[in-house]
Amino acid sequence: MPLKATCCLTDFVCDYDVTGMGDPETRKATLADKEAIVRTMVRAFDKDPVVNWLMREDHKRLDAFAEFFGVCFWKLAFPHGEVVVTSDIKAAALWVPPGKWKIGLLNQLVMAPRYMRCARGKILR
Repeated sequence: MPLKATCCLTDFVCDYDVTGMGDPETRKATLADKEAIVRTMVRAFDKDPVVNWLMREDHKRLDAFAEFFGVCFWKLAFPHGEVVVTSDIKAAALWVPPGKWKIGLLNQLVMAPRYMRCARGKILR
């Protein structure tokens, strides 16, 4: 019996037969990968309950997801060289090393308007 993995997106559902696939080929991400990584992260977290609790629910939702994961990539993970992707960028991992996750007050203030646009006021509910 084949082992199945299911990927669910807003308007897209696909089943992958992962039997015998082995480990995927991975590599460190480059700046050129940013847009593809953001698209992958948006798809991956579209149905995540915690992310959905935070994200806006209007016609700008996909833009908000892209903005959020763009900030995660650009400001949090990539500066530490801790973004890994599969060769086809259908999977990505954004890591922040231990002890490096704290964001200074200035960076928090700079990023706050971007996060507020993503949440559209849901943070204060």
